[in-house]
Amino acid sequence: MSRTKGLLARMRSIVAGKSSEARMEEEFAFHLEMETKRRIARDGVSENEAHRRARVAFGGLDSQREAMRDGRGARWFADMWSDIRYGLRAMRRAPGFAIAVAITLGLGVGVNGMVFGYIDGLLFRPVPAHAPEQLVAMFNVDTKSKQPDQMGYEDFLDFRDKSGVFDGLAGMSGIRSTSSCRGGRPRRTWFGARW
Repeated sequence: MSRTKGLLARMRSIVAGKSSEARMEEEFAFHLEMETKRRIARDGVSENEAHRRARVAFGGLDSQREAMRDGRGARWFADMWSDIRYGLRAMRRAPGFAIAVAITLGLGVGVNGMVFGYIDGLLFRPVPAHAPEQLVAMFNVDTKSKQPDQMGYEDFLDFRDKSGVFDGLAGMSGIRSTSSCRGGRPRRTWFGARW
């Protein structure tokens, strides 16, 4: 059987669950009846004894039903549906707990989305510049602490106007970035004074 036909058969058995169960029960009954007749003819025992032996040879009907449901791929759907119903009943019994769970899940999903959007914009998307590999950052270094420090506005003007090394220069102070959505796409927004 091709994958497409198998997938279609599974979808049919999920959608038409009751008729699939009825067909399965008919098939079990047919096999038990055939095995009973075979044992009556072969062993020469009564019908009740032949039926008992046929059921023993056939195995437990419940395990056979479960194997058939697993084979057609409908069990996961039935299990999921029963889990959803159980969860809804539990939420109806303890609404305070349900609200706390919903808030916790909402916050978790929201924070996860925010962090992913920030990391995606910061690490995985290219910088929106003509030649991002040529971008450099300039800053002063404090001689005492050897730590980077912000450049003064006058120094920025000197580099911009008198240095012939750079194609262009932009200055910024008080950098903070956040993601905002306009038109459905997150983008980087800069807060602070630009020079």
